[in-house]
Amino acid sequence: TFNPETNTYTKEHINLYSKFSKPLIDAGNENKPVELDNVFVLWTQIERYPDGVLSKVDLAWGGVGYYFSNGRMEQIRWFKGGAPEPLRFTDMDENPLVLNCGKSYIGFVDLDEYERFEYAAPEVEIVEEEIDPSQVVETETEFE
Repeated sequence: TFNPETNTYTKEHINLYSKFSKPLIDAGNENKPVELDNVFVLWTQIERYPDGVLSKVDLAWGGVGYYFSNGRMEQIRWFKGGAPEPLRFTDMDENPLVLNCGKSYIGFVDLDEYERFEYAAPEVEIVEEEIDPSQVVETETEFE
């Protein structure tokens, strides 16, 4: 949730099935909600392991996502590669993304949830392009 007074976002625990929502609290900061300057929503393939608890998140191929900062949203691309490779962000033309300083949150979301993704736009400029599913390319990467 964007707070225009502080120009930050709060992270919330959300249960989509019961419509439950509660802010993430920082116990080391007088139980105040965690405030973030940058939020990334990155789409990828996520599969549950047979135990039903752990998930396999595919970071090898990269994909598309959204970058939220200063009340604005920008569609982006992300790249990861192998285990030792850093996570990289670019704009949709693959120019390096200029990030704002501050605390960041990265959320990986299953591609199956893309159709249900919603956000409430604040009363500021929004930079948005529609995600073209044909731009999402899967490749196989082997890890040793």
